[in-house]
Amino acid sequence: MSRIDLFYNSARKQIRDRPVADWVSSEFGVALLLDQHVNRPGHVPKTLAQAVDDMVGDLGEDPSDWGDDEEQKLLDRYLALREETSMTDPDKRAATTRKAVEAGDASDERGS
Repeated sequence: MSRIDLFYNSARKQIRDRPVADWVSSEFGVALLLDQHVNRPGHVPKTLAQAVDDMVGDLGEDPSDWGDDEEQKLLDRYLALREETSMTDPDKRAATTRKAVEAGDASDERGS
């Protein structure tokens, strides 16, 4: 879990002058980021930053105004980009994380 501290609220890993925590705040989203960080740590900031850049025009520049739908759209884009990296089995790993949400073991609600 200490891996999350390496990127989640880090001033050195900000995206558009905001910490990762501002962009992704659901348990599901954090689990996806942690999963990628365990598998390919150097990819997390770049992959998420690209997803933010791709989506911020549609979702709004201030993630504090976002709801669950906006975060899910960002995560959908992030997952598509994650599949293009050299991460091992990104789609299968994401499906496993999604199953935790479906089983009620994790939440996909912002701020969870």
